[in-house]
Amino acid sequence: MQAPGPRVTLAAGIALMAALLLALAALALYDRSELFERLQERNELLARLYAERTGAQVDAAARALAAVAARLERGQRSDGIEVRTALAQARVDLPALRGIAVV
Repeated sequence: MQAPGPRVTLAAGIALMAALLLALAALALYDRSELFERLQERNELLARLYAERTGAQVDAAARALAAVAARLERGQRSDGIEVRTALAQARVDLPALRGIAVV
């Protein structure tokens, strides 16, 4: 039996290399799509978390300010010690209000 010629060996090597490169490219595309799916799921989770957390902070700030408004409606002075104390306590307890107070 005769050994295959150099052209046949070269063609088989090129075909094998092409098949290997094609398989690696397909694997890379699959891994890329899996990565993007995981990133999308993580980003959706973070968005829900931020929305819930922000909603809770806004609700807490609204309750604190409603308490201050109730004091004002009862006739307490806006520069009175009770109102100033309630506002100071709200600023300490609620970081969202601290940010608004700076503005």
